[in-house]
Amino acid sequence: MNPYQPPHFGYPQQGHGAPPGYGYGGPPPPYPIQGIVSLATPTIGLLGARAALPVLMRAVGSFIPWSEGLSKGYEALRGLLGMAAIACFLFWFVRLYSWVRATRAPTAFTNTMAVVWWFIPFGNFVMPCIVVQDAWKKAGFPSGAVVAIWWVGYMFATFWTSYLGFAEALHWHPFSPGVGQALGWLFTLSQVIAYGLLAYIVQELTKRAKAG
Repeated sequence: MNPYQPPHFGYPQQGHGAPPGYGYGGPPPPYPIQGIVSLATPTIGLLGARAALPVLMRAVGSFIPWSEGLSKGYEALRGLLGMAAIACFLFWFVRLYSWVRATRAPTAFTNTMAVVWWFIPFGNFVMPCIVVQDAWKKAGFPSGAVVAIWWVGYMFATFWTSYLGFAEALHWHPFSPGVGQALGWLFTLSQVIAYGLLAYIVQELTKRAKAG
């Protein structure tokens, strides 16, 4: 049995350090890198598709009048594609995080907590960004600005999606048409930033892992 084969989310861990018998700076066994690379392609594809979806729908909406059915179909597709993209990202990330822990430096979190923080209320407003920032910097990128920008976009998109749901349910529309339209464009931009930059982060960290 491969001692690096994870039964669920990650490789065997000793606290936040390297797996047993896996020293920093040494050549990693083939499985972790293969796992990172093999999951990177579908992860980048799903994230890219989710980033492009709102732009595509705006283009479609300029030719086809929006109807209730089209709106609900778009919202369902947006939700499903977003969940699939983030789920694939998390499976990819725990493999990448294990590589960081094994070849660079001890990580600030275990693989389990790196995933769990995405689902803890209020903690998930900040902690996923800190976890990704930890991996980004320990992988050798000096500036974490791209991670911070990604998270601002992701948070705005998340909160605005929640607002739209409540506003629709309560028939509450506090903004004037002009302000609402401007915020709608900002929502589109935030989605492109949130999912597009996350795809870029996955791509760059995967390149760094392949380079060793």
